[in-house]
Amino acid sequence: MRTDVAIVGAGPAGLCLARAGRDRAVGGPAGATAASRLREPAFDGREIALTHAPRRILQSLGIWRHIDASAIALLRQARIVDGHSPFALEIKPDPGQAGALGWLVSNHAIRRAAYAEARTHAGIVLRDGARVVLVSRSDRQVDVHLATGEPLRARLLVAADSRFSEVRRLLGVGAARFRQDHAGLSHAARIAARPNGAGMVSLRPHRGAVAAAWAAALGGAEAAPQQAQAWLAMDEASFGPAVTDVSKGGSGHAAGQSPPC
Repeated sequence: MRTDVAIVGAGPAGLCLARAGRDRAVGGPAGATAASRLREPAFDGREIALTHAPRRILQSLGIWRHIDASAIALLRQARIVDGHSPFALEIKPDPGQAGALGWLVSNHAIRRAAYAEARTHAGIVLRDGARVVLVSRSDRQVDVHLATGEPLRARLLVAADSRFSEVRRLLGVGAARFRQDHAGLSHAARIAARPNGAGMVSLRPHRGAVAAAWAAALGGAEAAPQQAQAWLAMDEASFGPAVTDVSKGGSGHAAGQSPPC
């Protein structure tokens, strides 16, 4: 197969790029992901904060219309605190932004919407389940070899297969990677009282009374993973009270709506 652009990676970045270039016959593999996982990706714990500019881009690409209104949370303001310090950084929308600082949308919802829009354009060729095993390049083209044996030749190759890109590794492109000495967990919780920002938990109002809770287990390189593993082992019923406890009640009473991840 010959194409102008081959994009490896079927996450929001790869699918949005494919949609943006659809008038230029963008095609190629969408990464080693089954079609069912592209149509209905699972919740992965990531909540994406979108400001006005990226939302306009998603609207112009036709992707925003595929996101259900119930999956979009209006972000009116942000308050950043450090533990139980009385000081906080307040971030509010600029005049003329209709009281909206931005919007919170789950990563899997954006991915599902981008896939739905990409499927409507004949110029975008998706290779569900395709896995790249070899990449060779010259001054004029890039040859991509898939595990299926299908050859693909493109004028441009885009590696959108995550920060741990296999394509980047195959091309011998180096990247600095840093060890993370802290861990983060995310889950959906129903909050009985409005959070006041105290403690180590950031509660982001999400879809009415449901909030996306990000709990940071901070400390040394050994303490953080141990705390994270203890919380990951909890079920929904246990994790909610743990969030309430670690924030010293500053988040109100949290009742888990999804397991931590």
